[in-house]
Amino acid sequence: MGSFILLLIGILIISVSIFFIVRQSHTDEDTEVQNEFMKKDDELVITIESLENIITDINHTFNKTIREMEKKYELLETKIQDVDNKVLENHLSDLQSNEELNPSDSHENDINNKIDIEENIDKGNSKINHTHLKVIELKNKGFSIQQIAKELNIGTGEATLILNLKRARK
Repeated sequence: MGSFILLLIGILIISVSIFFIVRQSHTDEDTEVQNEFMKKDDELVITIESLENIITDINHTFNKTIREMEKKYELLETKIQDVDNKVLENHLSDLQSNEELNPSDSHENDINNKIDIEENIDKGNSKINHTHLKVIELKNKGFSIQQIAKELNIGTGEATLILNLKRARK
């Protein structure tokens, strides 16, 4: 019977040993999987940081490009306004020279002024020039400053300024 007890104790020790060996091997596999996940996590973090740097560079370049485009656009607007002002000055001088040459033909001047105004509008001149021309046209028709301002939905100060500029160029 003693040998039987020793045999049972041996089998029990072997069973416990196998249990711990299997458990240890699963722990090693879990550790390997965890290590693999950690490596992938590290690679992912590095990739994300790299992408964030690229996005930051792209945003910086984009903002710089936008600022340059805005400067060029402002310069272009200024040049267009200068051209519009020169066209308006030329138109006003033509109107004044026509009035000086043919003061008795005021009706014909009104028709010519209207044609000139419509041509300027058709050529796509700016809203400012259109307003200037309409102010002058209405004044030539005998409208008061208040009536002109109300008709064109502008301030009386703006209408007065436009007419004063016209007089200053005479």
